Amino acid sequence: MILAQVVPHYDSAILSSKEQAQQANRLRIEGAAELYRLDTGVFPGCLEDLLSAPPEAHGWRGPYLDKIPIQPNGGPYSLNAKGKVEM
Repeated sequence: MILAQVVPHYDSAILSSKEQAQQANRLRIEGAAELYRLDTGVFPGCLEDLLSAPPEAHGWRGPYLDKIPIQPNGGPYSLNAKGKVEM
């Protein structure tokens, strides 16, 4: 009986922590993309551009991330042309 009451709370806590991690990763990536834009005048073409300078990136002063975060569910993130994270 007690287990039936605890499991839903545990599941919602797990979901909440995954949502928080997802939000933190999104903000971190989008912040790095904005710094890239401020330095180069354009948003990065892909997440890897935040780690190492692409040949066409004049003014690149990164790396802007130490590594590319992965989604809590294991999937990859990507950037759109406006520097926003897509999942």
